[in-house]
Amino acid sequence: MAFLDVDPDCWLLALNCACSLMNLTGEKIIGWRAPQEVATGETPAISVLLHFVLWDIAHCARHANNQPDSQKGQEIRGRFVGFAWDVGR
Repeated sequence: MAFLDVDPDCWLLALNCACSLMNLTGEKIIGWRAPQEVATGETPAISVLLHFVLWDIAHCARHANNQPDSQKGQEIRGRFVGFAWDVGR
């Protein structure tokens, strides 16, 4: 967190992000398989790990009144603090 200059109040988000990374990467003790793969039997997609690093600047679309078809068209700036595993399923 100090290396990335992460806000100290975000320690729990950083810990959650680290746990997500550890669950998706292979471990020697279990035959270079990911812990999530051992638990569920499905090989996890790790491409999500390649896009952002903790505390990277991220931009997302801002819509008026949360309406996706609005013409606002602006972006807001934020910080990447972890993965949304339950979105898009």
